[in-house]
Amino acid sequence: PWLPIYGIGMLIIYFIFKKLNIQTPGKIFVFGTIFATAFELVGSYVAEWLTGSRLWSYSKLFLNFDGRIALKPDLYFGLLILFGLYCVKPNVEKFQKRFDNSVIHNVIVSAVAAVFLADVVYSVIKLF
Repeated sequence: PWLPIYGIGMLIIYFIFKKLNIQTPGKIFVFGTIFATAFELVGSYVAEWLTGSRLWSYSKLFLNFDGRIALKPDLYFGLLILFGLYCVKPNVEKFQKRFDNSVIHNVIVSAVAAVFLADVVYSVIKLF
């Protein structure tokens, strides 16, 4: 139902930003865009190496580099990181505080983790 790389990438960015104390919206957007662009560029080479083919191409988009990265999608990634840190993260924290160690919390977290794990296993199996 989702691509694990987005969630993993968001967690990596969250921990990097926390370590570097990047908190203002402008800095989050700029550095988020830069980090996401770098991850996407490296990821495109790794995915091509693993699968033998390109999984995406931005070759028709403005300001692209070898079809691997482009300005428009990378700006969207910057906005999504900003949205994730300013909207999603606070709501997840509210949920955790309200339902911490309750049955509802444990059921939801277990169900999401199971679906995520199943998706990762399926994706890896399908890759090879």
